[in-house]
Amino acid sequence: MSTRLHVVFDGRCGFCTRSVGWVRALDRHGRIELHPWQGPGVLERFGLTPEQANTSVWAVPAEHAASDTDADGHTPSRSSTHSRPATGADVGAPAGAPADSGVRATRGVGTGSATNEPAPKGTRSDSDVRATSGARAISAILDTALGGRCFGTFYNLPLVGRTVEAVYRWVAAHRGSFPGVTPWCEQHPGQCSRKH
Repeated sequence: MSTRLHVVFDGRCGFCTRSVGWVRALDRHGRIELHPWQGPGVLERFGLTPEQANTSVWAVPAEHAASDTDADGHTPSRSSTHSRPATGADVGAPAGAPADSGVRATRGVGTGSATNEPAPKGTRSDSDVRATSGARAISAILDTALGGRCFGTFYNLPLVGRTVEAVYRWVAAHRGSFPGVTPWCEQHPGQCSRKH
């Protein structure tokens, strides 16, 4: 099955690496592709800043990400975190993406907001959501991995979204205190840039 969701996470965080390990275990159909934000070209591909990526996990639907092929036309494997270098695009869009690709990561850092412009109440569909962060991203990740919609539905219940976002922000701020594993960038040093 092809990638449906790209997850951008902190590859220098042991707790984050453990969490994406759980995602890999749940994603038995290969719907999710994982990317440490420190990887070459990852920030450009998904239109994120280092601050945004370091503050929160991000979920970007595949249809709103830059092309899944590299400059040579190769498609990375589902377990790969390779991203091609920037090739240039409009400001705020991922490298290599057309100007209307829709990926914008300029709002909603850690708030779980979608980064597209708000639609009138009751009119937003799942296909409208471009990039999400925080607990909203976690619900999208779990729904995609498991092939359901229950986490997104639960997130949208009154008061639930605000509550889980507050919990997410606290956990993210204290993630260094939680047990983890060897961070992704230490396990795969060739997949992470030294400059971040």
